[in-house]
Amino acid sequence: MNIIKSVAAMSLGMLMAVSCASGNSANQATEGELAPAEALRVRLDSVAQSGKVMMGHHDDPVYGHAWAWESGRSDMLETAGDYPAVMSWDLGGIEFADSANLDGVSFDLKRREVAAQHGRGGVNTFSWHLRNPVDSADSWRHPELFQLDEENLTPVNVAGVPPDAFSDEGQLWGNPLYRWDYMEETGFAWWRERMKASAELYDVIRIDHFRGFDSYYAIP
Repeated sequence: MNIIKSVAAMSLGMLMAVSCASGNSANQATEGELAPAEALRVRLDSVAQSGKVMMGHHDDPVYGHAWAWESGRSDMLETAGDYPAVMSWDLGGIEFADSANLDGVSFDLKRREVAAQHGRGGVNTFSWHLRNPVDSADSWRHPELFQLDEENLTPVNVAGVPPDAFSDEGQLWGNPLYRWDYMEETGFAWWRERMKASAELYDVIRIDHFRGFDSYYAIP
């Protein structure tokens, strides 16, 4: 699909903001003089040279096998004896001012656990799903980029998924879908500007969840 190949060729997608603690590594003194992203690179290089492997786990201390929202628990801690070196977190829902993210994790709880992981000297990574609500600045400023009714600017189709292993009832996310045909005609200018602006704010940006670019469900 030409659209997907074109999008994949650009630096699009969700941002990943990286935080790290100074810890007790041999590079501690050097890291204090470096920007956070560069300090992280130094630490990761040190781990790679030592031959060690950093294990990671998404939402590790907030839910796991047959448990959820129990303070002090971690599947990695209980099976391997320590917390994972890397924890990932999703910010999806924060753009709607929701109290919890797409996975149902409270942002207050997330904030506490991120701070705890930082204090242990671990690495936190953050991703943000590609969702633009119908009342977002992007939808208002560029309605031509979304599947909206031309007269009243309400969504013609919205995003969601049918029932699956994650949800017996399916999920209705409700955000308007992109007009990929129009975006291709404009050379994906909006995406390019979006990534340019993100590069001015964040140290590291990653592309994730490309399944959504390849195919998606449209709910009338």
